[in-house]
Amino acid sequence: MPAEAVAEQRRIFTEDAERDGRPADRVPEIVEGKLNKWLESVCLLELPFRDTDKKVGDLITEKIALFGENIRVARFVRMAVGETATSDVDEEAA
Repeated sequence: MPAEAVAEQRRIFTEDAERDGRPADRVPEIVEGKLNKWLESVCLLELPFRDTDKKVGDLITEKIALFGENIRVARFVRMAVGETATSDVDEEAA
């Protein structure tokens, strides 16, 4: 996750907490909680793997231990139900 994106979200969550009238001493805790929740929803390694309790990052760690080789995600594509893998590529080529 780019540091700029995290900093921007942190700024937004801080402004929201202050605007909501949260106590100043509690704002950092509130911001960290919201930031962690946000990261879980946008970071690939924090997302649940299919319909299991395992996160993608945990699964990768397990496979590294099993194979004894380093595993790194080079790229991925997130698709929604009904999308095709070629629809975006075809539109860009046109």
